[in-house]
Amino acid sequence: MRRKFHSLTFVFMALLMMLMTFASCSKIQDLLNEGDDDDDDDGGINPPELVEGRMEDIALSGIVRDASGTPIEGVSIVSGSSAATTNTDGFFEFDQIQVVSVLNDRSVVRFSKAGYFDVVRSMDADDDAADGASWEVVMCKKENNDFTSIKTYSSSSDQTLQAGEMKIDMPQDGYKVDGTGLSYTGKVKSEMVYLDPNNERFSEMMPGGDLAAVRSDNSSAQLVSYGMTDLNMYAENGDKLQLKDGCKAKLTFPIPAGMGENPPASIPLWSFNEKTGLWEEEGSAALQGNVYVGEVAHFSWVNLDYPEKQGTVYGYVKDDTGKVLPGVRLSIGQLLAPTVTNSDGYYSHEVPANTAFSITVKAQYYGGISQMAFVNVAALSPGESRRVDITLSHMVRVYGRVMNEKEEGIRSTVWVQTDKDKSELCQTDKEGNFNVYVPKDMKGNATVCARTFRGEEVSKEITIHNEDVPVDLIIGNAGGGSSANMIYIFSEILDDAVWPIPTYTSMKSGVIIVDDTLSLMPDEDAAIGLNIAIPHYEREKNTYQDGVLVYAENLGTRHRFVTAPGKKMKCTVQRNGGNFVFSLEGYGSYVNDSTEEGDENAKLIGKDMSYPLLAAFKSLRNIKPVDAGFPSFTPQLEAKAPFAVLITESGKVGKGGIVFYNGGSSDYQTLKNAAAKQGFTNLGEDNDEKEGTMAVFFYSAKKKALISLEYNPKASGITGKTCWTNAEEQAPIYMMVLDGVTEDMLEKMFEDDADDTRSTRVTARRHLNPISKCKFDGFKKKKMFKKLARLR
Repeated sequence: MRRKFHSLTFVFMALLMMLMTFASCSKIQDLLNEGDDDDDDDGGINPPELVEGRMEDIALSGIVRDASGTPIEGVSIVSGSSAATTNTDGFFEFDQIQVVSVLNDRSVVRFSKAGYFDVVRSMDADDDAADGASWEVVMCKKENNDFTSIKTYSSSSDQTLQAGEMKIDMPQDGYKVDGTGLSYTGKVKSEMVYLDPNNERFSEMMPGGDLAAVRSDNSSAQLVSYGMTDLNMYAENGDKLQLKDGCKAKLTFPIPAGMGENPPASIPLWSFNEKTGLWEEEGSAALQGNVYVGEVAHFSWVNLDYPEKQGTVYGYVKDDTGKVLPGVRLSIGQLLAPTVTNSDGYYSHEVPANTAFSITVKAQYYGGISQMAFVNVAALSPGESRRVDITLSHMVRVYGRVMNEKEEGIRSTVWVQTDKDKSELCQTDKEGNFNVYVPKDMKGNATVCARTFRGEEVSKEITIHNEDVPVDLIIGNAGGGSSANMIYIFSEILDDAVWPIPTYTSMKSGVIIVDDTLSLMPDEDAAIGLNIAIPHYEREKNTYQDGVLVYAENLGTRHRFVTAPGKKMKCTVQRNGGNFVFSLEGYGSYVNDSTEEGDENAKLIGKDMSYPLLAAFKSLRNIKPVDAGFPSFTPQLEAKAPFAVLITESGKVGKGGIVFYNGGSSDYQTLKNAAAKQGFTNLGEDNDEKEGTMAVFFYSAKKKALISLEYNPKASGITGKTCWTNAEEQAPIYMMVLDGVTEDMLEKMFEDDADDTRSTRVTARRHLNPISKCKFDGFKKKKMFKKLARLR
């Protein structure tokens, strides 16, 4: 049984293969449908039905900013099995996003970054598909300001938390650990945010985006918000807290400015379902003087909203000379309306009826004008369509298209700059079209710049006077251009070759960093695979020549290329957010497996090959796992773990890693019992009485958490010389812990059942040790294998 794999750099592959040992896809689905046996039963309320999600080919891009409008780099964005990280422009893009089957299908995307409140954005998937959606997202910092509040206090006293004019009264001794249901006493750290509908960035900040809702009778509704709040609470050790069963918090909502005329006696309260992207009715708040007061027994985003039917507003946007204005982004009422005028300056959007609203053009989307331009619109009747035309002051428009060499449109950010000024960033649409309205004082010589999500850039010089300026930008290496993600192999013995390398996007492929070693792992089923290993990797360093290992394989032609001893391979690697762009140039051995012919002096050139980060890890010694940053549900012994590898960054899962213990079977049982007591579902066990080996897997759908344990009595034990390359073989107890493992991810891991465990492991080892598959004579295969093993 032990040890499945000999490389922590391939921990996610190990996870996949080990899970296959115990269950089939159908068994996993059965276990997920059973739910968890947690002590926390949510007060007897039945959990919501499992929402079916699917991945669809919908193009989505966007820019993530903070409340001041500054783009945020390094935001982790996840939608089903797709993941991305914003680049220096706060820009991201997806080709596939998750769609859930509720209210005519909805897209669901989560945005996360340390130090900011998470945002889950959801919109009508049909609109996203039709428009090739371009989103604007604002994330709120966790700090004390006029709409967020951070506070630490004792659980043993009543507390009033306040952000802006919004108040939350917390009960004395009213806390439990989320997930376990255990009562909590001690220090509580609270993180509160309140969004006033009059906040300029309300629509970009709020979860969801279109205020679509489901009433308690399951009918759909369109909401008008009187304000919304979110509260995160944490224990001293970082555990997430919730209100204890039977306890409630009192919410006091102010009546927003402009909404106080004839306020209703009560307004429904709604909570946001992050799986469906919908607001769900959960009670009401009563008018008490000039505030609304209600209670909640569980914290998520809470919204004070009045449901309304819908009408439609439409019209044309022109400047004061009568010229139509295409590409102007409109904010319509409270909705995050992805409404951008078309080439005729036309727009149309559904709005809540019976509610007055405004249509706003924000400065950042129209020339940086000194203040927002807006039109107040009187309430529409249900079903009414009303034309509202908008007139703006004249601005020069710089417009055109960003393309590759094949004239295919490319999604990117675009801006115009001079020596003294720079326009706001704008996004292209799915066809690469852009419209930048430049500030009035931007005249004379200027530069139009475009940058893709992967970091390719292009610019062109222009002159700005009083007329619109058309300009097309061509990025040669972007979006499938002639040399992007291509490998060229030159040989005097075999035919030259050109291989298109796919951008690997599966859950078990991408860039992995362990301490100072970087590896690229391809999709297991990719027709063309590329492995790269870089020892002594440094984030600030871009060029490497010593010790770079490259293995490329074309299954279709049965050709392979591998770096050879004494042959130099130069590798440049640039990081753009969660993506890594590699270029290669060097010599190695090139083999035709069909004829066993080989060239020991072939040259390989690879240009602008982009791959996502799978995970980064760091080694730790003599630690208590939870204290060292492992998830709060991590089982641990009284004795410190002599060695561990912690996930420090990942585009696929949350916190976690691998913990290695010295110990016996009783210690293994202690860890196993600790996991079981938390209500995790046992996915299966693999015990060998003859060998004395044991293994078990636990999963919690509620916590999105996975724990695997293995025990091998014959392991030699962790020593001071142990490192990540040999820890798996030496540790008697091996424990993998991961959070952020969604049900969809778990099911995907079980897509392909293994007919035979041993053959599965052999196949995996061959995949992880590609040098062993080379069949050419005369090459120093043995030394190559040892060199690669040392890197791992």
